[in-house]
Amino acid sequence: MFFFLFSLNLICSSIYSLDAETINLTNIRTSYKTGTQRIVLDITGENEPAYYLKKETDSLYLTIEANIPMDKVFSFKKILENTNNIKSIQFLRLPEEGESTLIINLKGKTSEEIMSLPNPSRVVLDINKEVTGD
Repeated sequence: MFFFLFSLNLICSSIYSLDAETINLTNIRTSYKTGTQRIVLDITGENEPAYYLKKETDSLYLTIEANIPMDKVFSFKKILENTNNIKSIQFLRLPEEGESTLIINLKGKTSEEIMSLPNPSRVVLDINKEVTGD
């Protein structure tokens, strides 16, 4: 029984490693249009990446399972110049875990929508400024 569980765990770990090795984050693009900031993470690879979004008070944490070359640099200057929704963005790489996290500090109340799209593969995050009736 122990051998079977060990083998199953090894197989699952191998599948995870194989997927992480075949998915690469190649670019982060942005656009801003009337209250909505769009952040697009371009992906190459055989599969769609696993990702999840977590919101805490004034921050979003978008984590994606994809490889990113250590010499790859992403600039967020353009995003911060052209938005009413975002205070700051940080990018945290966790290469040993095969994932990276965008930490987005928000201005005011927002709602978010996230989706993945194929051809070309990408993860899209829309951050919408909530309009209050005050």
